[in-house]
Amino acid sequence: MRPTARVSGRRRYEPSILGRLAVIRLLRDAGFTIQEMRRLLAGGTERHRWRPLAELKLREIDGRIAQAQETRELIERALACDCETLEGCSTLTQGYGGHQGRAKGGRRTPGSGSRGRGLG
Repeated sequence: MRPTARVSGRRRYEPSILGRLAVIRLLRDAGFTIQEMRRLLAGGTERHRWRPLAELKLREIDGRIAQAQETRELIERALACDCETLEGCSTLTQGYGGHQGRAKGGRRTPGSGSRGRGLG
């Protein structure tokens, strides 16, 4: 968009530009990057052009929501745990791929003993 002339110190835009700015604001608020906005707007605003990109963004957002929900559940389990330390908490080690039982060589892995067991 090119800047328009100023009238009394304020820029005056055509209504079509205001609509475009509203779309840009919507895309920004929806989490689109500047590069994604450029791709969306360069392709035209017809439904068949922007819809595939919007569907892709929606799947990306769904993935972030699922990850955030898993993180929230892990934190809730940790808060409900009565372990003395975070390092010894099987709830946390299990949430991040910790293993219970014995490691190679017969050593106990974090969270595998009776001590430090929370909800895990």
